Amino acid sequence: MKSAVSILLTRLLSLISFFFLSIHTEAQTITIPVVVHVLWKTSAENISDAQVQSQIDVLNEDFGRINADTINTPAVWQSIAANTEIQFCLAQTDPLGNPTTGIVHVQTTVNSFTNDDAVKFHAQGGDDSWDATRYFNIWVCNLGNGFIGYAAFPSFPQNIYGVVMKYNVFGRIGNIDPSYNKGRSTTHEIAHCFNLSNLAPVSNCVDNDSVPDTPTPSVASYGCPTYPLLSACNPVTGDMFMNFMAYTDDSCMNLFTLGQKQRMRAVLTSPPYNSLSTSNVCNYTGINKLNNISPHLVFPNPSGGKFIVEAKGDLIIYNLYGKRIFQQKLISGKSEIDLSNYSKGIYFIYLSSEKGEIFTGKIILE
Repeated sequence: MKSAVSILLTRLLSLISFFFLSIHTEAQTITIPVVVHVLWKTSAENISDAQVQSQIDVLNEDFGRINADTINTPAVWQSIAANTEIQFCLAQTDPLGNPTTGIVHVQTTVNSFTNDDAVKFHAQGGDDSWDATRYFNIWVCNLGNGFIGYAAFPSFPQNIYGVVMKYNVFGRIGNIDPSYNKGRSTTHEIAHCFNLSNLAPVSNCVDNDSVPDTPTPSVASYGCPTYPLLSACNPVTGDMFMNFMAYTDDSCMNLFTLGQKQRMRAVLTSPPYNSLSTSNVCNYTGINKLNNISPHLVFPNPSGGKFIVEAKGDLIIYNLYGKRIFQQKLISGKSEIDLSNYSKGIYFIYLSSEKGEIFTGKIILE
């Protein structure tokens, strides 16, 4: 066993080397288009779009370091806690150029899936991946055999690249297991897709994740330990059990490090997945292409903020920046929509009727 002084000196030299490599580098935000395949057999497994959106919100908070619990990062690691400058958006254009919400609900006859990737193939009761160089694929389903999620590393075949998550650990609202209720399981698994390893104990305190600023723990931590969790490998700072790649509870995790940021971005700025950041599928090419909402469906247009949609089906409205601002299932055939609290300007409408027709267009608020 190395002495505590030897361990600290080795780690200090690694950190110095890392910071000299990364100093003065400025990264641009990488935005990853996401498609979520919801595989369901029971109604409980068919999670809502709102639950899916809550998971996207968690990812953007965690990877952007705007999560509310950053205040729980110990002072010793505040300087290396990273905004990874990686963000996520639900795709708005499907592989055929048609508008989409980025969420695909697929009914299956499979009672539960496991980690054999069957969920990623239509022929095996799942749903085929969308082009992994243009979309980041997430499959949500009933996972059995004790799994709550698993990931494919970037070296894996493209048609299975992405993460698989159990339906009741995905997001932070709706049908959620109280033990995994903050969406951090998905944060953890997606980081594996970007080449991060678990912070797992190894013998002799040897670095196990190729990231110099993440201290290797002596033992695996579960639950939510009290800081500092001093150990043989980290007798001064303690173990970094609050890292997103640790094994602790959702409520205990709150940071990625600068070294982890560098490693993840290396995947997303190199072939083949550098094309994700230039994929335009989060833009509204499909909406602009169809633009087939007639005056009798939405009126008056322009509007002072309140208008009528004469249809039955699913209505979604986006602002010019692609943010979903309104969603409602229309059941009456003639519904009044109130956007009077929103700014004047142009908004995009996506309407999927109960007959399977898709209408898209613009509403102008004056």
